Amino acid sequence: AGGPGTYRCFFPGHHGKKGHAEKKRVSSSRYGFNGKEKDDDGEWGNSTAYDYGFRIYDPAIARFLSTDPLTRSYPWYTPYQFAGNKPVRFVDLDGLEEYDPMQDPFYIAKLVTTTFFDVKHSAENLILNVFVPADPGKKWQASYKVDENGNEIFETEIRQVPKQGALNDALGTTLDVVNIATAGKFDPSDAILSKSGSKTQITKSLRKFLDPTGFKKLPREGTVDPSKIKFSQGSISSKFRNGNSVDDLVSGLKNGTIDPLGVDPIRIVERNGEVFTLDNRRLKAFQEAGVDIPFKKLDEVPEGELFKFKDFDVGRTDGSNIKIRGQNNGD
Repeated sequence: AGGPGTYRCFFPGHHGKKGHAEKKRVSSSRYGFNGKEKDDDGEWGNSTAYDYGFRIYDPAIARFLSTDPLTRSYPWYTPYQFAGNKPVRFVDLDGLEEYDPMQDPFYIAKLVTTTFFDVKHSAENLILNVFVPADPGKKWQASYKVDENGNEIFETEIRQVPKQGALNDALGTTLDVVNIATAGKFDPSDAILSKSGSKTQITKSLRKFLDPTGFKKLPREGTVDPSKIKFSQGSISSKFRNGNSVDDLVSGLKNGTIDPLGVDPIRIVERNGEVFTLDNRRLKAFQEAGVDIPFKKLDEVPEGELFKFKDFDVGRTDGSNIKIRGQNNGD
């Protein structure tokens, strides 16, 4: 059964790779990523592979095992292209061509269901925080339940979480009201944008970030949807220490010249009930590219990097976005 994140995990670099949480799940299903038939410990090696019909996909290396048979007809694509190099919106149909899941009525149904639960959670947040007293320093929060693999499912979990200060709490209440007020104007294409890095402030603000429960259920290392992680800083410079820019990394991830699994993992840590990265430039690039990002978990924030939370602690940022100094950051 698919939860809210079924299609969001479009980069399949960890599917079927031993050592990841997904391998812990016991399933009799013959089908996996993108609905393709799995070959577990079969002729294609000692890890799961997926049969797309015209090509075999190996998630251990995040590549097809052969070149596209139609390469000569599409010279603008790389020979090993997946989904027309547009994995944010498309899936690969048969190893030959991209497919728009928006044409799938079942996918539309999932988006509609997601909208229903989002509005339900906003309504519950408003009602609980107005009429039901919470413990001192805490507030009520209704959100998606997280399964044993760290994936959101279509069930509601209500719990108390630490307050984030008057400004941030007021913003959260405002967004709940906006979420309810705009529910009747739901457009599936808007939902696609909100799950693929749309640059509107509303979709950024309505993203569902990892909470402590989801963080604990993640493996020590793996890949994660970058939109689920908050920034620890309010602003960053555009350049990495090696001289490359955030835009360079975004471009490489989008055009396939940079392997996401070859990029150093970001460090993520739970702090006061929220999950942050200490490597903000890399997170920004992966969010812009719409690609799952490698991570490794820390037990606490190193003392020498506590300064990164200065803007967050004084309320200048809520961690949902970050400014790149020297650029026009208006959306």
